[in-house]
Amino acid sequence: MTAVCGKSRLLCSGSLLRIALCLVSCLCAPLLAQGAGGRVTEDELAPLKKRDDPLVFAVYVPTGYDGKKEAPLILALHGGRGTARQFAGFLRPLAEGQGAILACPQGFEEVVGADGYWWKGNRAEMAALDRLVAHVRQRYKIDAKRISLVGLADGAELGLRWALSGKDRGIYGFVALNFLKVKGSLRPPKKPLKVCLIACRDAKEKRRSLKEHAEKTRDALVRAKAPVVLRVVPSSSRSFFHGWEKEFRKAYQWFEGKLDWPKELADAQRPPEKG
Repeated sequence: MTAVCGKSRLLCSGSLLRIALCLVSCLCAPLLAQGAGGRVTEDELAPLKKRDDPLVFAVYVPTGYDGKKEAPLILALHGGRGTARQFAGFLRPLAEGQGAILACPQGFEEVVGADGYWWKGNRAEMAALDRLVAHVRQRYKIDAKRISLVGLADGAELGLRWALSGKDRGIYGFVALNFLKVKGSLRPPKKPLKVCLIACRDAKEKRRSLKEHAEKTRDALVRAKAPVVLRVVPSSSRSFFHGWEKEFRKAYQWFEGKLDWPKELADAQRPPEKG
């Protein structure tokens, strides 16, 4: 009899403990959601085919995100030899300033002899970007009208091909930096897509080519009647975002319709009237 009573007390205690833990979890859930903000986490999407590799990606959640209000989304494509986590770390200030979820996919092609990855700019990669955007939109509350894109080097080349293939992918603004070529024609979607092209005038490698390719892309976008701004700026420091904060801030003000950036730049270049 004593053993039965002891067992009953243990079962009762276990039930009470489970109930208490459940209550604590429910009460702490909003706090845990807020606590996930302010740090970069890494995850992966399973491949559609068994022989393919999973899509590795990094996510940064801004400190103000609580899951109740829709947030902008920044999709960022690293350059050659880069990684998803590294690029997300570089762009944290941008995402935090915009109050945006930041998602950085990682290239499939590993760089031999280096801890980094390349983009090839092929259809498989573009399909992977579509899957990642859909996944992030399911996971977080995203403002579908405020999805932007940032690309560096071969990441910018992939982004240009993906966003300007004529298909509407919901991108409203794109910052493309230091790219060397664009495969295929540029066909902006029917919905407005503003493009900011940035080239470093004193980059150590192919500095002339960076500016020339950006100018060719700008001219192609102008012919396609797409809103475009070209900025040729000094090289940044090793920190990707440092030194380019002003250009990014202007670009996002333009994307949001808070600044007529082309007019501002035109006014700045206009010679002063002679009195």
